[in-house]
Amino acid sequence: PRISNSFIVLILIELFLFYSYLLPFLLYNNLYSWDMVGHYFLTDYYSKSLFPKLFGWNPSFFGGFPQGQFYPSLFHWVAGGVGILIGSFWSFKLMVTIAIILTPIAFLYFLRKLNFSDTESAFSLLILTTIMISIDTSPIPGGDFTSTFLVGLVSQALSIPLLFFYLGVLIEGFRKNNFILSSILLTLLLLTHAFTAIVGVLAASIIFLVSVSSDRTRLSEYLSTAFFHAVLTFSLAAFWFLP
Repeated sequence: PRISNSFIVLILIELFLFYSYLLPFLLYNNLYSWDMVGHYFLTDYYSKSLFPKLFGWNPSFFGGFPQGQFYPSLFHWVAGGVGILIGSFWSFKLMVTIAIILTPIAFLYFLRKLNFSDTESAFSLLILTTIMISIDTSPIPGGDFTSTFLVGLVSQALSIPLLFFYLGVLIEGFRKNNFILSSILLTLLLLTHAFTAIVGVLAASIIFLVSVSSDRTRLSEYLSTAFFHAVLTFSLAAFWFLP
């Protein structure tokens, strides 16, 4: 069978990301730079003091507020849990590596759910990767590879693939009147990075409006899916954002 253009582009991008960013990060980065050292400290504190609790007292951060309460900490909590087994240093690097590898995969998944052709998907994936590589602004906005490896905005790095997976699943959910998996993904997004979650909610609203405009005969189904999606997401994430 013929290998698709988008798959070839995906493999080339992954190889580029591995040799240009991930290999130097895994071999040489000591995690003691800019914001990264703070994220690493939070991960290590979960690993040594808090896990499996998501909230807890941290005398060194947050001005006396509980760690995990007002700052989304899913990245640090998961890395801290894994760190019990392999050490927080390598669990932190593993989480960053997974986030970077999943980013082009998630975007390609989203494009195919938008019914982009193979060629369109390959071109769009290449454009997105180029943008995330070439962003050079001050202050650094976050979400690009420079922000991840130079500044250490690792929670935002994890939120990017979660965002694209969520939007792709949501598109499929409206087609099949299913809201469970999309609600779980949006909850994970909320617990990872609040700003990216806001972007996700705005994009989800656009997806809803486009779905309704494309097939008004299913308006009641779309409304039902959107309502239960919101209710389930609120229920799953209430333990974090209500306090």
